Amino acid sequence: MSTGDGVLVWKESFEARPGQRHQLALYVFRSYGAIGRVHLRTVYTGRFRHPDILFNGNLEGGAAGWAPSAHIAVVTNAALARTGARAIVCSTIPRPNLANDPGFETGSGWALTAGTTGDMATDNTAAEAFAGTWSMRCGPNAQPQSILNPSFESGLNNWREAVGSWGPTKTVARSGTYAADIGGTVGGRFKQLFSDAVTGGVEQGYPLLSNRRYRFAGFIWPGATADGHAAVTVQFGQGSTIKQLTELGRVTRDNSTVGRWNEVAAEVTIPGDIDYFVMALTSENQTASNYYFDDITGTLISGNTATVLSTQNIPVTAGTTYQGAVRLRSKVATTGGSVTVGVILQGAGKGPLYIDVTQDELTGGGWAVKTFDVTVGDGYTTATRYITCTDVTGASFHVDDFTFIQQDNNRETMPGTPFPVVGERTYRWSALALNDFRITSVSVSLTVTLHAPGMPDEVVVSGRSVTVAV
Repeated sequence: MSTGDGVLVWKESFEARPGQRHQLALYVFRSYGAIGRVHLRTVYTGRFRHPDILFNGNLEGGAAGWAPSAHIAVVTNAALARTGARAIVCSTIPRPNLANDPGFETGSGWALTAGTTGDMATDNTAAEAFAGTWSMRCGPNAQPQSILNPSFESGLNNWREAVGSWGPTKTVARSGTYAADIGGTVGGRFKQLFSDAVTGGVEQGYPLLSNRRYRFAGFIWPGATADGHAAVTVQFGQGSTIKQLTELGRVTRDNSTVGRWNEVAAEVTIPGDIDYFVMALTSENQTASNYYFDDITGTLISGNTATVLSTQNIPVTAGTTYQGAVRLRSKVATTGGSVTVGVILQGAGKGPLYIDVTQDELTGGGWAVKTFDVTVGDGYTTATRYITCTDVTGASFHVDDFTFIQQDNNRETMPGTPFPVVGERTYRWSALALNDFRITSVSVSLTVTLHAPGMPDEVVVSGRSVTVAV
């Protein structure tokens, strides 16, 4: 015999047969004051038929002892069973759409968070919807116009007479009631009127956004006997310095211009060293009848956006993949712009993460489908859908059927009947699985959950054996 860690092991083995009875005995002498205990154990080796303690594991009792779910059931079909006539069948689990009201049919659940009121709104027009009667209208985007009193309806407020005298007139007007009149013959043959962003006080230009595109325009009407010419010029400045002059165009009296309004216009992308503009209306070498000016504008035509945000914050799980999908189209009359759809991921201590896709081509009235995939990173717990339209002109885009579908980790469980286990014993469980050749993605597992009073549950996945703790 040998000793180790307080264990005595008898190295010899002896043959045992079924039906035999054996007795293990040990005589122990305990000296005075000794404490402890002696435990005897007989170890049998060989081939044993282990009892199956799982109730109705062969399923021949139907669903007895099992709790089927929506897509896991016990069926009677000998072709699917390895033995007997019954088997557990796991059918396709639909990928759930987690988005409320994807077709906008409630007409609510969205809030405009950026842009001008009216740029975007739910639209109850069946002809504009992919399905149902509602959709989200995107655009046209409002294009902000900077110049105050552009049509002189408030006289010369926000305009400054630099050379000569000017006045509002009702003789002709392109819009409203008034236009600006240079006021007859001038000895110097030169008159000029400047825009002013404030009324009274310090002269001030209108602010500009760098690297954005603007359209500057004005209308000129030559009198029947007007001579010389009239022009609209944009002065671009930074600080107190005028750094650039852009003449939109000039008009002279001839058969093609007299008796009508003539537009002069130009589009300009603002460089980084320009931060304001002033409009200058000029008549030069004019000695006969008047020139008139009206509808002088400076309009931002790029980077005009509007955004609507869903009021539903969808719970998401880290490590899970989701797919957003949407149908959208531009109307036939739409001339430009783009629509972006996506989600904003958020979580405690995490900055917002935008994941989206953009439709920047016109569809000519037909429906297009856009999708985007989202794999959630650690710390993110919600996803919120949003829609942004940018520089939509002419007519609108329409968005419908905005879904957010969980692509993986879609699980169902069919629990069986609990059974007792004994500490320090090893258990083994097994199951056979057969999959349909048409399945493209599947994961099936057999698990056992160990319960014990006062201890946390332990889940053991199939393919492992487990020794139950004491």
